[in-house]
Amino acid sequence: MRRALHCTEAQTTTLVKEELYWPLVKATDFSPRLIKMFCEKLTSVPAAQLKSTIEQGIEGQTQLWQHVFNRQSPEAQTLLYLCALAGNYANGTELKRAFNTLYPQIQGRMAPLNGFDQALIELEPTFITTAHYLNDIWVSPANPSLVDFLQGGINNNNPLIDALIHSLEHFDWGLKNFKIAEGSSSPVALKPKQRDALIEKLLELLTKPGSHLLQTRQVDSLEWCNRPDTFGGKLTKLWRLVMDDTQQARVLAEKLKGQLPATQDWPELYKQGAMAELLDITRYLDRNQQPALWQLAMRNLNNSEDAAALATFYQSNSDAENALKSQWALLEDKILDACESEIDRTEHPDHLEGILGDLYRIEDALELDVRPCIQDIYGKVFEDDCGDEEFDESPVSYYQYPEAPDEQGDIERRLLSVRAEVDEMFLGGC
Repeated sequence: MRRALHCTEAQTTTLVKEELYWPLVKATDFSPRLIKMFCEKLTSVPAAQLKSTIEQGIEGQTQLWQHVFNRQSPEAQTLLYLCALAGNYANGTELKRAFNTLYPQIQGRMAPLNGFDQALIELEPTFITTAHYLNDIWVSPANPSLVDFLQGGINNNNPLIDALIHSLEHFDWGLKNFKIAEGSSSPVALKPKQRDALIEKLLELLTKPGSHLLQTRQVDSLEWCNRPDTFGGKLTKLWRLVMDDTQQARVLAEKLKGQLPATQDWPELYKQGAMAELLDITRYLDRNQQPALWQLAMRNLNNSEDAAALATFYQSNSDAENALKSQWALLEDKILDACESEIDRTEHPDHLEGILGDLYRIEDALELDVRPCIQDIYGKVFEDDCGDEEFDESPVSYYQYPEAPDEQGDIERRLLSVRAEVDEMFLGGC
């Protein structure tokens, strides 16, 4: 910021003394590009007027977007709301279905036959961008600040929230935008009835086909693929939001019972989803079904993360411990086999570091001897130095074992240090 601004001594004194830079840093509609332009204009503002100018400018960004939004056609406004929900690379077919559902709810009449296509033409390239991949259209918002403005407008409009929930066409649109659980970072708050409506809509979308556009590396080139969403993957994301709230989890588990697969089909579910969340779901199912589901989990560990999740679940759930304790030798073999297989499949240091962290979690939970697996990791990471040497004790590692004590005090000290650094930036002048 020092480089961007050429302040007078009086302006610098006012900025530092009244800490006027903090409103810009903490602005809810923060956009680096717009803030940079605004800061450049501040150099022509008298020191005595800086505070009021900054306050008006931050509020003025919202007013600017409101003015621009009001000038768009009803079709374009409808599509903008959906683009704010969908984010980057939204599938054009899904957007069109959602558009035709949302439009009559907020405009009071059926959408024109070519309304969606006309909205795309009107909004591009200023408000949205489109790309053609895999014989389909993918739509992204062009300006993050516009998305912030739209989400702010949605947050204060209950009829619009109801209409948007009803028009959802992709599972993730609902998850990332609406506050389902307390403490959620999603931007749009919900009333209890709206939360119930959203859960019902997400349950409906659990079994509907969906996908994500991804760019993956194939040999030496990057290629686009449209990866299908799985039932287990979507279920994992939904359960993760409620698993720390026993009351909400119990209600959701009751609603899920009609959609969960039969016991014999859980191996495929374990393959699709995250083991920690799926095991947590079993706590709310019929007690007679639970032992079979836990044994299937033990026999279907895909990687070290699954193994660590089962070990932690075994440690924290006495019923699971009682059900699996008689098969302790098999449990130990399955956990270590999953880790060893994953170690064999990778050479990537970051991947190996993740496996190492899972091994420490397993060691803590079950007191298993995981040293052979750890030695295999060190053998790969330090291959040139170690050769075939065996370790009685683990050498110094780049992986730092997580500390158990609460680190909140340390985090607070770091935040204070960051604030002091920001203040120091301005003490030297702009």
